[in-house]
Amino acid sequence: MSSQNAESTVALQYQQTPIGIWRPTPPVMHRVSAFNPRWFSLLSEIEQRHFWHRGRLRYLLKALGPYLLSHSAKHRLSAIDIGAGAGGFVKGLDREYGSLFSELAVGDSSEQALGACKSKLPTSVHCYQLDVYRLLWKERWDAIFMLDVVEHLEDDQRALCEVYQALRPGGLLVLTAPAFQRLWSHNDVFVGHKRRYTKKRFDALATNAGFEACHLAYFCFFLSPLVYLSRLRSPRIDASDVAAVEAYVEKTHRVPSAWINTPLRLIFELESRLASYLSFPWGTSVLGIFEKPRR
Repeated sequence: MSSQNAESTVALQYQQTPIGIWRPTPPVMHRVSAFNPRWFSLLSEIEQRHFWHRGRLRYLLKALGPYLLSHSAKHRLSAIDIGAGAGGFVKGLDREYGSLFSELAVGDSSEQALGACKSKLPTSVHCYQLDVYRLLWKERWDAIFMLDVVEHLEDDQRALCEVYQALRPGGLLVLTAPAFQRLWSHNDVFVGHKRRYTKKRFDALATNAGFEACHLAYFCFFLSPLVYLSRLRSPRIDASDVAAVEAYVEKTHRVPSAWINTPLRLIFELESRLASYLSFPWGTSVLGIFEKPRR
């Protein structure tokens, strides 16, 4: 699809608002059950400084490098991060590999999330308010990122089938999610997770939507014992008590003090360097890089 045709398609399906957000018709409603909008302000803070978010960013940028370079060899890529949070990943992607992209975008159902993205991303990054079950695109993007998104969705298979339609042949889908149902804890319940994944489950999910696996890996291996131990003891909070749950999540997910945050970040960064040479047997998260078959 030519750039001109792609722009025409977008114009027919999405309209840009005065504040620069592209919205579909009919408008999208954010599903609070999938992600509490109160936490977007928290995300905006922790994406920049929290050891886990900084570690995940470094891990992903290193893992994605060979695939992005290979796929951009013939032409620069168009890419969108769906469920972009406060835009931290795209900011890092633009800084590391910006020259490989003709277009970068973020998408979310929440206007609050898109507002956070607009406040920290270059004006060249487009913002789409979208419904992951109704993307309205046909072979529009060269790469789609869904980072810690699918575990929040009631119907993850339906979402990936929609993403398949939105990707061009040969396009990349990059997924991350919490790993191993045996690690399920009160935290998953409180933050709206529906499930956790293994490499096998990730592969089946993507394959059923029509994708082919390029890379499957577990990460956050070195820190997994700490994560597991921290969640063994469930707090005495009723999951239906919204105010208590929100207070607990905001308290436990904030950036730790520097004497804790810095060494944990360094450990995660060490893992990112070793991941090029080692395949870790488990981790608290799983990465999948998939390709839509070429015609």
